[in-house]
Amino acid sequence: MDPPETAYPVITSYWGDAQPDRATMLSGDEAADVAVVGGGLAGMSTAYYLKLTRPDLDVVLIEKEYLGYGASGRNFGNVPQLSHQEIGYMLGLLGAEDTRFVVQHQARMLDEYEALIAEQDVECGFQRLPVLYVAIKAEHLAGLEEIHQLHRRFGIPSRLLTPSHVADVCNAATFGGLSCERNATVQPFERARGFGRAVTSLGVRVHEGTGVDRCDEAATSVRLHTPGGTVTAAQVVFATNAYTSLLGIGNGAIRAAYTYVIGTTPLHREQLVEIGWSGDHTMLVDAGPLNEHFYMRVTRDGRFLIGGGGRTRETIGAIADHNDPAFYRRLQIEMVRRFACLEDAEVGVAWGGPLGMTDSRLPVMSRISPRCFLNAGFNGRGALIAALSGRIMVGHVLGAELADADYVRFGRLLFERDAAEAARP
Repeated sequence: MDPPETAYPVITSYWGDAQPDRATMLSGDEAADVAVVGGGLAGMSTAYYLKLTRPDLDVVLIEKEYLGYGASGRNFGNVPQLSHQEIGYMLGLLGAEDTRFVVQHQARMLDEYEALIAEQDVECGFQRLPVLYVAIKAEHLAGLEEIHQLHRRFGIPSRLLTPSHVADVCNAATFGGLSCERNATVQPFERARGFGRAVTSLGVRVHEGTGVDRCDEAATSVRLHTPGGTVTAAQVVFATNAYTSLLGIGNGAIRAAYTYVIGTTPLHREQLVEIGWSGDHTMLVDAGPLNEHFYMRVTRDGRFLIGGGGRTRETIGAIADHNDPAFYRRLQIEMVRRFACLEDAEVGVAWGGPLGMTDSRLPVMSRISPRCFLNAGFNGRGALIAALSGRIMVGHVLGAELADADYVRFGRLLFERDAAEAARP
């Protein structure tokens, strides 16, 4: 039985919300060595690592809302690796030798991500927990088995689970699953806000509540125009993800797609027992086509969360309303279909919004004009990569000789595939 029609309590993010610091809004004209547009994880990482590498560099970070707004502060709290479901795609794209390097480098990145949180002294609940991909259709099991064999070949820790073993994680009806061990979870809003404090403490000038209307590139500089003034910089990095095409840059290489989540109010003990959430995985994710899958978890305070992709049509030059009642209702139907005990559960929160998508389903980290760079298009998998993307951008902006060689290689292998389209005049 489908749940009744309801009005959904839509907020910015279940994990937290903030307001732009109006005291930092740009007022007047400024100059900088490097300007970074966009205050999500990618923009903060870019500003952070540029300043860390060159403390004398004058770096300004411009954000229309507040640091950590957008997908960086509203995601599902998973810290994934590209090599989980995508290992077969990567092998076909790169070949065996480069795939092995990418896998090993991602393992290093997770270690460095954890160390970065400790260095920045951010209380965000970081915990290494596996993610479980489940076969809710029989035909999806063969795909999980194939992924597991590739994991074994390339040294990626994962385990195939029988339906009964999946039930030890959560009482979901499945044909089995694949537990990917190299994975983690954080409280995303706290992670993003902590990153923002670290950026500011390094001496990066931050302007919240400052939207960029347009940019003019000249022979020796780029001028960013905002309602309150201008910033003229020798180089500009656009870390604008789903909002990239609104500025008329990237030539449509970055498009906006949408994801949504609903969450119940805290459940009764009987409901929690019936769901049987063990808490030893970050979340359950449907195996199968990425545009048809759902993901779910139970929070520490006993709420059931379920999310998935909404509008399938990707948009350029416009951002749709973050509220999609029809898809929130679909999520509620899927929740009840999987766990009948939640038929009468109250939906206490709903949120969602745009993600940056690319043709290759990989980010773009590249020069797109003589003085402009792009660091965007994380395709919903940026929690780890975006937070460390600044290490790659150091090579682009300051020169490869100042960057870690493995990060330079990692970026060249994966994140310059849509660059030609993004740079097309």
